[in-house]
Amino acid sequence: MRRAIVLLVLCFAFMSLFAQWDPLNDYKMTVVQPPNPMGWDVNFTAPLTLGADWQCSRTGAVSDICIWHSWEADNIGTFQSISVSIYDDVPMPNPWGYSHPGNLLWNELFLPPNYGITGPDMGDQGWHDPFAPWTNRPDHMMYFGLILTPTAPFIQTVNNIYWLVVTVTVDGPELAGWKTTFEVFNDLGVWWDPNIPPTGFWNPVIIPPPWDEPVDFAFSISDYTDLLPVELSSFTASVTTANFVSLDWITQTESDMLGYNVLRAETPESSQALLASTLIPAQNQSTETAYNFIDIDVEQEHTYWYWLEAIELTGESTLHGPVSVMLTGGEPEDEETPDVVWVTALEANFPNPFNPSTSIVYTLAEASAVDLAVYNSRGALVRLLHDVKPQGRHSIVWDGMDTSGATCASGVYYFHLQAGGVTDVSKGILIK
Repeated sequence: MRRAIVLLVLCFAFMSLFAQWDPLNDYKMTVVQPPNPMGWDVNFTAPLTLGADWQCSRTGAVSDICIWHSWEADNIGTFQSISVSIYDDVPMPNPWGYSHPGNLLWNELFLPPNYGITGPDMGDQGWHDPFAPWTNRPDHMMYFGLILTPTAPFIQTVNNIYWLVVTVTVDGPELAGWKTTFEVFNDLGVWWDPNIPPTGFWNPVIIPPPWDEPVDFAFSISDYTDLLPVELSSFTASVTTANFVSLDWITQTESDMLGYNVLRAETPESSQALLASTLIPAQNQSTETAYNFIDIDVEQEHTYWYWLEAIELTGESTLHGPVSVMLTGGEPEDEETPDVVWVTALEANFPNPFNPSTSIVYTLAEASAVDLAVYNSRGALVRLLHDVKPQGRHSIVWDGMDTSGATCASGVYYFHLQAGGVTDVSKGILIK
């Protein structure tokens, strides 16, 4: 009878699992390591960090991530943050005796409400804390899916092996655990012990005696490589009442887009075109989205041609246009052009991703000293850039080097602006 109950629980668990990932939807699964409803949960509450590897089945963006998890003793808490990183693989043979994460390739910190929770589903599960160490079985019954959608997805390459590395913080004393799988995929899951000199050590996760069970972790990733990055339905140019040029474009769908540049020339030859705008970030919506850019750097009695450059996260771009407009020099309806209202803020850096340098664009509400700090994904200060600028839009170039002049590694970097009592943060991705 107990065996029949176990089989029934497993059937319901898999029904729930595949309900979360509908193969008829417009994304394709890249990999799924399904959870074992009768397995274990390993503590991945900070400072504990866990990792699991996968092999990419096709090139594309990691656009969705699902991490199956539980709460120790079913004491359900609330996530304060979820840090998700992707590393390359250090394969066997190596001095450690097993494969493990190598260089950081991508990182994103997810904060409420930028994640979803599915479940609960049920199963008789155990709990393991490799740092304590502490193991308990039976411990809890409920498990959940944690759904994450990156804002700047990582681009994976077919046949490469990567590591998904996760740690979470919670609002209270509760402990969250990463759910284990039915079997080990590729290699054992690992946990990071920061206390092993000189800098820490990746350890394989093995449930201790009397179980002596090597484990791996349950997650799923998907990509949107079957979709067109952008479906553009219109791109037009018109003269405003103030005798400026308004560029308008509408997209029907967007996925894995970085953003758009508007280019301008005084001839219909695209080779003569120059940037008229800073990077305009894409919204990456599956519904109709309208964009607008006003070009004020124009002269009367001139004809201009404009192109729209659509840039994907991979760095590839497509040029649309040209469209043309003639400025006849008539009197504007408003005798005085309204003043531009500036705010102190960071805009999107360009290019992004970048190698080796990127222009960090910002605006100032008033003349001010500017401190722009660059931090890596671990929160360490990499570079501090300083300048004094008047009101308006400005840019500063980071050459991808730290304060010692050493070239920085590939990864996610955070740009922290301080000016006139205002702070703002953006991020960029250095890819080599």
